[in-house]
Amino acid sequence: MIHLPATDRNNSVDGLRGLAALSVVCAHYIAAFFPSLLHTSFPALFKPNATPNLAHQVAEFPLVGLLYNGQFAVLIFFVLSGYVLTMPFYLNRKERLLDRIWGRYFRLNIPILATILISFCLLKSSLYFNDEVANLIGNDWLLKYFPADYGIIDALKIGFWDGILHGNSALNPPVWTIKVEFVGSLVLMAVFLIFPKHHILVLSLAVLLVYYYSGVWAIYYAAIFAGASINTRIIGAPTKYICFVLGLYFGAFQYQSIFYNFLQFSTRIAIKL
Repeated sequence: MIHLPATDRNNSVDGLRGLAALSVVCAHYIAAFFPSLLHTSFPALFKPNATPNLAHQVAEFPLVGLLYNGQFAVLIFFVLSGYVLTMPFYLNRKERLLDRIWGRYFRLNIPILATILISFCLLKSSLYFNDEVANLIGNDWLLKYFPADYGIIDALKIGFWDGILHGNSALNPPVWTIKVEFVGSLVLMAVFLIFPKHHILVLSLAVLLVYYYSGVWAIYYAAIFAGASINTRIIGAPTKYICFVLGLYFGAFQYQSIFYNFLQFSTRIAIKL
């Protein structure tokens, strides 16, 4: 059974969100100025270091890389979102679940609109130097954002619907996550209201559909849906520790690392089958 304080705030969740947010900040800083450190996590986006030294190799070690693995942090955000959003269902407060559906757009999009407009003002004031930095250190990732030819109509389009519905991140890199959060949370809460006794089955089918049409996005929606299941599980200390260790291990995943070779081998076998 879930017990919440009078304020309906969960300090543990807020603390974990803060740590995840710090990891995302570090990930974007490293992506901008030390992109080779992210090669093992995103080989298609970032080039390897041509002359790696001991410090570089240590920084790339999976458990060290976990500290700035923004991908893992984003998944934590989605899991926590699913957990918190469906909590009223398990507390027999379904009317609050319905209220959250109606208010979801404004809760998510007002901050988006504000950040997009601020970013647009910075862009038109020539206060972004991502192109210069990209050319200086040879980082193409920085060239993906803050296009100089964007006008106010483009900014308003992103701020009102293109960001939250299509994940347009041109003026704010993390906005792609809001699309997943918005669509995933609406589907999650709707399923809990419409199929209260079969929500696990329906959500599993939803993940399969997302994987079929766009495989790379399925894991993010699965994280939101999986977060809801935390409300139904009470596990003992040994199991918690095992889950914690496994979470860190898989969260630190890196391509071309000997610690994860068996996963890539299993994937190749599954593809052949």
